Amino acid sequence: MRVSRLASTTFSNVRTASFARERFRVERNRLREPRPRLHSRAYSSRIMASADADEREIRAILSRALSYGAGEDMYKHWGECIIRPSGNPMNSKMFEEMMTGGDVVNKGGELLDVKIVDVGVDMAYACSVASAKFEYKGTPNDDVFVLTTIFKKDADGKWKICLAQRSTGRKPDEEPPGPWFTRD
Repeated sequence: MRVSRLASTTFSNVRTASFARERFRVERNRLREPRPRLHSRAYSSRIMASADADEREIRAILSRALSYGAGEDMYKHWGECIIRPSGNPMNSKMFEEMMTGGDVVNKGGELLDVKIVDVGVDMAYACSVASAKFEYKGTPNDDVFVLTTIFKKDADGKWKICLAQRSTGRKPDEEPPGPWFTRD
């Protein structure tokens, strides 16, 4: 009885080892086979060209939204959700009412630098530095601020700002925002 149990265990181990060697051989051969390319180089070039065009479009939207003259309707380029330096959100209608209600008098703004742009298929984000001159209830303001912007492609393939968050402003003669990290 003892011998047959040992023989049975040994036979089982041989079967397991044989099965394991066969699985290893099959897997090794599968890994050695050349893998098909998912996309041609021409397709990859088109993707890169499209990403470059998308980034240019996003930079142009930022320029239109942040570079404006005194009294211009700069609020028309902003998205559905704007988060003010206080942390309080407002929609585009509230933003327009704030900018045209008489408490705020625009003197002009300028996009100083786009620090980060990262473009996906239908979403993108950007981080930029801008300046704004305005009066709020008679008090003059000359601010340099950081703006984080999230973009989404609409059904027509056009990029739109869907969310923007503005930092607290600092005076132009203060140290600029930073240091900025670089993406590796």
